[in-house]
Amino acid sequence: MSRPKVHHCNSVATYMQAVEDFKRDFKKEQNKEQPSNLKADGKKEDRLFFFRGHADSMWKCKPAIAREPFTLDAIYDGTPRPSRDNAEWVLFSRFRAMSAALEPLCVASVPRVEADWRRVVLAQHHELPTRLLDWTTKSLVALYFAVQARGRGVAETDSVVVAASRLRPQVFSVYALAEMNRTPPCYSPENGEDVGFFWAPDIHQRVTLQGSVLSIGRKPTQEIDVEGRFKISKKYRRTIRDELYHLGIHEASLFPDLDGIARSLVAESKMWGPLQGVD
Repeated sequence: MSRPKVHHCNSVATYMQAVEDFKRDFKKEQNKEQPSNLKADGKKEDRLFFFRGHADSMWKCKPAIAREPFTLDAIYDGTPRPSRDNAEWVLFSRFRAMSAALEPLCVASVPRVEADWRRVVLAQHHELPTRLLDWTTKSLVALYFAVQARGRGVAETDSVVVAASRLRPQVFSVYALAEMNRTPPCYSPENGEDVGFFWAPDIHQRVTLQGSVLSIGRKPTQEIDVEGRFKISKKYRRTIRDELYHLGIHEASLFPDLDGIARSLVAESKMWGPLQGVD
């Protein structure tokens, strides 16, 4: 795949314009290359775009189970054997056992295999390393995550939002995922694509608010190809965070819980004007 064009953005406005330009140009190029993507009435298939924010522009598009400290041996291949000691399987199976009394009712209210896939999503949601990768249908939500300054050294790096695209019929539900993949967390794509995208089940209110979509790969260690990149220089990060706040995109709106409210207040205090003891 050719290297995607990099759009340089210095404000929310330039970012939104770059996203619209990218979507228009990408659709035009795809329609030219794949004229067969037609519905019965002759219209083009709906195309969806997914976005992911990276606080460090050098980060690769790989799921947590494929990043340090994990190695290739961490990946579970689904082979039945008496001792399954791959880190991916052990982490998931222990999470499933230890969270049984805490999981939302909607997780266990479906058939067993689908319930286990929902548990994989739940584990990802609570930062357990899995082969899933978080995306959003909302480009401004991805921008929010890109310009956050959490983590050592992150404030000193440029940020990036990456974009991927699929036709609407190619994006599946967790039910369809379970029907075709009976050994969670292993994934064997039906359509031959190594990476699939599926709608995140509503296991938490913030899943809906953030427009969550998840990607899953047959080979988690393989970097996911992206179609677009939107780079934000580190010198514009704070300005863009402030702009997003005034647009209603902040911790409290994306994380509707006590932690989100507290973090939002901390961020908001820096914009209150003269306030003793706040830089």
